[in-house]
This record gives sequence, structure tokens and C-alpha cells, in this order.
Amino acid sequence: MDTAGATWRGLPRAYWDLFLGTLVNKAGTFVLPFLGVYLASERGYSVARAGVVVSLYGVGAIASGPVSGALADRLGRRPVLVGSLALGGLAMIGLGLLRSPWAIAPWTLALGFVSEGYRAPAAAAVADLVAPEERMRAYGNLYWATNVGCALSAAAGGFLAERGFLWLFLLDGGTTLAYALVVYARVPETRPRAPAAAAAETAGLADALADPALVAFALLGLAFAAVLFQAFTTLPLDLRARGFSPAGIGLVLSVTPVLVVCLQPPATALARRVGGTPLLVATGLFGAAGALCFAAASTAAGFALGMAVVTLGEVASAPAAPAVVAELSPAGLGARYQGVYSASFALAAAASPALGTAMLQGAGPRVLWGAFAAVGLVVAAGHLAAAGPRRRRLAALAG
Repeated sequence: MDTAGATWRGLPRAYWDLFLGTLVNKAGTFVLPFLGVYLASERGYSVARAGVVVSLYGVGAIASGPVSGALADRLGRRPVLVGSLALGGLAMIGLGLLRSPWAIAPWTLALGFVSEGYRAPAAAAVADLVAPEERMRAYGNLYWATNVGCALSAAAGGFLAERGFLWLFLLDGGTTLAYALVVYARVPETRPRAPAAAAAETAGLADALADPALVAFALLGLAFAAVLFQAFTTLPLDLRARGFSPAGIGLVLSVTPVLVVCLQPPATALARRVGGTPLLVATGLFGAAGALCFAAASTAAGFALGMAVVTLGEVASAPAAPAVVAELSPAGLGARYQGVYSASFALAAAASPALGTAMLQGAGPRVLWGAFAAVGLVVAAGHLAAAGPRRRRLAALAG
């Protein structure tokens, strides 16, 4: 574990540099929440077609996590982080300049691949830098930084969109480039060089996928992410169809980061006391309850309540899930394991917008939200069933 440099509040300086870069980057997350609205209102796409294009971002991100994780285990965390962030920032700006539908679709696919490549090496770098007993706190802090930034970007995004959607792309790409500069200037390489880690560099993705505990955990993450993504991709289109303005949509979406800013510190402290399983079960229950709120809502206050309930599930998952993945990871495979888990979220990002928009257009909002409430209940039951096998897997690693 690289602990070079000064520490603050028990965590190394390099960790806090990652924290700063995350905060800057997420303060400019303007495009993805409004991409479907942008395509429908500015480029003339139908709701279903806009959902398909938004899903292409997730398709690109599916391969991004495993590929960037494998590269980060072989080449190091730092070069993969800098490269993916720099390419992602430039690609985001480029998307805002495109006009041809034939160019927008493949560019969105490529954008998803390069933009999401930072996740696995960043998560692995945190595991490298931070002692196991502090990882939930470290991941919880990063999640808090993400949502402090998103609290600013979600509320501001709607107002910027009303003044020109191009501003969303320019500022989003610019803050991603700023994160790349922070990593390049201040974050050292963290990849472990122990003999066991060096031997694992020859391992492939199949070695990670052969771990049943990781695969089960990733599938449950995929199911929860499918519920979560509906709130950020399909819900804006549902609100638009009900007559909400871009500014109103942005304010509903801003409920999540504002609540996370308040709730993440006590949630992280609770996670350290009770362990990950109770919180992971809660993710599914809160996801189901939030979807039911969306099914019944008709006013901004009702939809905001649904966002608040879904947020409780996200808050419960954020400190626990990456820490569990880090614990499951054998030496030298940390970034690969994080990449597999991030790919589960990317798969949800690819599938759930297209599925959600098709259900919204074909069956209506009540069927849509009722179906995803059922998925949330499956997630809760799955984490209960997987808790025992996961404990035995961690015990085997410890032995």
C-alpha cells in the first residue's frame, strides 16, 4: 500500500487528490441527465430513439471497465486514469458539436467507452492507498464528493440548457479535463509490486469471472443499477411528457445529490458498524419503494419524494459495494475486479434506458415503475441469499 506523502484525517494525500479531482469532475456532470431531452428537443429524435442513443453510451461503457481494469493492473493506475479522463473530456466536447444523426450514435458509443474508463483504476487506487478498515469511509467520501458536484450540476444544468445545450457539453468536457490534470500533476502510481501481484499480471478477465462470489455480487449490482438508472434517464422523459420544464426536471434530479451531501457521512459510519450486508439489502428495498412513488406521483413534490427514497438505496450501497469488491479481489487483480463490477453498472446503463423508454412509450409510466419496483425486491432477496457464500469466500481469502 502506497502511503507516501502527508495524511489528513487518517487518509493519504494522494487519496485526497483523487477526492478533489472527483469533486471538480462531477461539478460538471451536465450532459448525461439531459442527453435524452437534448436529442428529443434539439435533434428531433422520438422518445424511443433518444433512449436507444442514450443506451449506446452504456454499451460503450460495458467493455470500458474490464479493459481499463486489465490495463490498470498491467500498466498502472495513473496512466489509465489520465488517458481515459483526457479522451473522455475531448469526446464530450466533440459530441456537442455534432449534428448528423449518423455521427451522433457511434460517437456516443465511443464516448461511453473512453469516459467510463476512469472508474476501475480510480477504485483500485483507493484500495491501494487506504487500509482495509478505512475503505468504506474512503469510498463513502468519494461518493459524497460526487454528489456535492452533482448537486451543483443538476440544478445548474437545466438553467444552462435553457440558454443553449452546447454549454452543457463544453463545461462537462472541461471539468473532465481538469480531473485529468489533477491526476497527472499530483497522484503517484499506486499499483502494488508485491510478488503475488506481479504474478497475477498474466491473469486475464476470465480469472475474475471465474469467481462465483464476484459474479453474484456484480449481477445484483446490475439489477439495482437498472432501477437506479431509470430515475436518471427515463424519469426526465416521463417528466417532459407531463409538461415539466428543463429547469423543473433539473430541480427534481437535484434531490439526490443534496440528500447524499447530508446523509452520506452517517451512512458510512453505520456501514462500518453493521457491515455491508444489511445496507446492501436496503438498497433493493429502497429502490422498490422509490419506483412505487414514481408510479403514484403526479406533482413535482411526489416525484421529488420518489427521488429521495431511491437516494436512500444509493446511499446505502455507495460505501459498502466497492469495499466488498476490494475485499474479494486477490492480489494483483484489484482493478480487474473493480472493472467487472463497474461493467455491471455499464450494462444497466446500456439496457435500462432503451428498455425503460420503450416501456414508457408502449405501456405507460405505471407499468414501467411497477416492474422496476419488483426488480428492487429481487435485489433485496438476492443480497440476503448471497451473504453466506460471500462470507465464506472472504474467509477463504483471509486464510
